[in-house]
This record gives sequence, structure tokens and C-alpha cells, in this order.
Amino acid sequence: MQTSSQAFALKKQLLETESESARRDLIAFCKYVSPAYDAARHLRYLCDKLKQVERYVETGGKEGIGRLILNLPPRHGKTLTVSKRWPAFLLGRHRKWHIGLIAYGDELAQDFSRASRELVENSPEYHRLWGRVRLHPSSGAVDRWALADGDIDNPNVVAVGINGTLTGRGFEIIVIDDPVKNRAEAESETYRRHLHEAYSGTIRTRLEPGGAIVICCTRWHEDDLPGWLLAEEKSGAGEHWEEVNIPALAEGPDDLLGRALDEPIWPARFPFEALAKLRKANAYEWAAQYQGRPAPLGGGLLKRTFFEIIEPSKVPRGLKVLRYWDLAATEQKGSNDPDWTAGAKEGEMQGVFYILDLVRIKASPSEVEKLIRQTALLDGRGVTIWIEKEGGASGKTVISHYQRNVLMGWAVYGDAPSTSKVVASLGFRAAAERGDVYLVRGPWNEDFLRECESFPTGSHDDSVNAAYGAYNRLTLAPPRIDEGSFEG
Repeated sequence: MQTSSQAFALKKQLLETESESARRDLIAFCKYVSPAYDAARHLRYLCDKLKQVERYVETGGKEGIGRLILNLPPRHGKTLTVSKRWPAFLLGRHRKWHIGLIAYGDELAQDFSRASRELVENSPEYHRLWGRVRLHPSSGAVDRWALADGDIDNPNVVAVGINGTLTGRGFEIIVIDDPVKNRAEAESETYRRHLHEAYSGTIRTRLEPGGAIVICCTRWHEDDLPGWLLAEEKSGAGEHWEEVNIPALAEGPDDLLGRALDEPIWPARFPFEALAKLRKANAYEWAAQYQGRPAPLGGGLLKRTFFEIIEPSKVPRGLKVLRYWDLAATEQKGSNDPDWTAGAKEGEMQGVFYILDLVRIKASPSEVEKLIRQTALLDGRGVTIWIEKEGGASGKTVISHYQRNVLMGWAVYGDAPSTSKVVASLGFRAAAERGDVYLVRGPWNEDFLRECESFPTGSHDDSVNAAYGAYNRLTLAPPRIDEGSFEG
């Protein structure tokens, strides 16, 4: 029989184990300081990523994640975990670190700061973990405060809105949580440009060497801060970001949480029935805020669910194959966002179509030519090449140049569009909706599907243009050689 002293010793041991776990693990810390905290699986996943961010700073950028984007639906616990609990956890472990908390406005940023400060200053549970923590005597303001052994002129925590002052301070970690307030701001090109400039001109410059940035938000627009940063990375002009997008309802077998199709993130709080009503009520807001895949108003003619991704081994032999190129009119210069040059390799058999490969580039004309020739060499001379031809004499000149100089020896044809993109894509869209267009698994799949969702009003539609261009040529009679075509 267990004695009272043994029971006391066991309880003490359990408390010490809990305390040790809370000092090391963010999710355990959240439960320790607030027993009502629901450590749902998506929050555990987020905390694992934040641990890698902490590791990045600890190692001066040699290990871990230095740039992290966390996209989750509204009201799913991301702000409580990332912006209100994590800063206090970090300061318990790293007293010399400096953390910047940024939101769309000062008041919201100060809410984040206030929650962390309350834990550090007044939580008995926090003090059991790291001793009695005192603040600097001049830490009266919630927007900037320092620990007792810190420097109030270089506070441990600074909380400001996007337009707030950060100059003169450096941070080991910067958290940007909800940089967009509402739909009106999200749809304002002026505000989005201001947000981009605030990040590149002020926020990014305040990061210490080896420091990390976490953006935690609900998506609003394809050109919001996460969208812009990811586009900058793809263009070669930006930094590498790890993006974690967890949609409200799972979309397929590659779900980060291992969920089945249409399984909610947090069924105890947001069951499928409630989410299904939101999905039906407003497809535009649903795609952006709840699934993390914003598309422009008026887009959505091609749904990602139209396309099944298959393994290369599932592609039948004997396809009729060609590659279709959509050439960009302008090249990348400075901060402009030109179109892509995109080439879709597509095959057909018995009315079923397979997009076998898709390559795209933003580059100078000479670099584009090198890519197109390299791609042709990889495809082989048996693959016919079509290039969309712009109107007028310049279009003929471009096609002739490719035929006679770049792709001598290949069957190369110019294709002059005669209708709008919406009309030209009708056949392709109908085939896709029937389930007769398959994507062969490749690194290009996700970018292509995002373009489909925003077609025809998205910022870019070059890959879709190449895909339906290839479809249209495959469904027509074999080309006739005339002044617009040349077989070398």
C-alpha cells in the first residue's frame, strides 16, 4: 500500500517532469501555463516548426528554419500560440534575445505583447519554470519592455503596427501576425504595395545576422505579403521561405497532417458541417481565408479538383505528343512582375489528355532561347513544337527566328490566337471538368494548379495558356506548312 510520503514523492516527480517538459517544448509550455489550452494536432505541428526557427537563431543560421510562413484559417489558435505564448517561452529560455511583434495596427500588436508580458511578469506557473522574472523599472509601456537585466533602450519586446517605428533596434526574431486588417485593405493595390515596401524597407532591415522571421496569417489575396514573398523567391529576387499551409478541409493525400479528403483541421471546434456552410456561402473568401489559396475575383474557371495527378508509370504508351510555348512579352527588370515564358508538353490518346511536363522562366530573350532549345533536346526531335505567335510582323519575325536559328532540325510552328483566352480555353476546360486531363506528378504541379484557380483574371496565366494551347493543337488536324510554319 502506498504511503502518504510515497504519494507526495510521486506527485513531486510528476510535477518536475511536467516542468522540465514545459521548459523544453512549446506545446507543453502552453498547456503548463494554461491547462485549458487545446494542444490540437495542427498546433503541435506549428510548434514543431517554431522549434526549428528557434534552432536557426541558436545556431546563427546554420540549422533550422530562418524564414517561415504559417497560413491557417481564422480562429484556429495560431495567434494565441505564435504571438502570445511563444515570445514568453523564448524569453524564458533566451534572456538576451529581442523580439519584434508586428500586426496591421498598433493596438493588435500591443495585444500580443500584453499577453506575453502578463505571463512573464505575473504568472505563477511561469515563475515556477524560470524563477521570479522582473521587468526593467522603466518598462511601463506595453509596446516596448525589457527584462530587469536588459536595456530599456534596446528592449526585449517591441510591438508595433505596420506603420510603427522599428529603426534603431535589432531583433533575433520578428513575428508578423495578421498584416492585413480586412477585405478592403486586401483588395487595395496601394495598401499591398505599401505592405511590400514596409517589409523590404523597414522590417527586414531590423533583423540581426542569423535572425529569423515568422509570418503567421490568414491569406487574403494572391499578392498579399506571403504571396508576394513567395513570388519574389520564385523569381530569384527574394529569400527562401518555408511555407506551411494547412487548409480548413484537407484537399488530398499530401495533407501535412495526414488527414483524409475533406477532414477538418480541428473537428472539435469547427466540424465539417459548419465549414461546409462557409464553403458554400462564399467561394472567394473560402479559397483565400480557409484554404490558403487566394484567387482573384472572377477567376476559378478551372478548379484544381478537375485534375488528377498520376505517376509517370501510369502514362500509356503511344501518345500523340507536342510541346506548346507561350512566350513572355517582357523580361524581369528590377521589381517589375512580368509574365512567365511557359512550355507545356502534352499528350493525347483516345480523347484523354496528359500534361507530361511544364517548364517556365522569367529571363532575358537569350536565356529563354537557351531554355527552349535545351527543353527541345530533352524532348527529342519527335516532339513537335508550337509557339504562340503575336499579331503583326513582329510575331512572324519571332517565329522565323526560332525556326531558322534556335530550333533548326525540329518541326516548329507558329500559332496565332484568334479568340479571347476564355473562349480559346473552352475545350480544355470542358475536358478537364470531365476528368479527361491528367497531370503527371512533378514539381510544377502546384504552381500550375494555382494558376488554374485564378484563371483568367490572375496575375499570371502563362502555364494555363500553354496547356490549353497544346490541347487545341492536339485536337486539330496535323499542321500544314506555310509562311507561318517551317520544318527544318
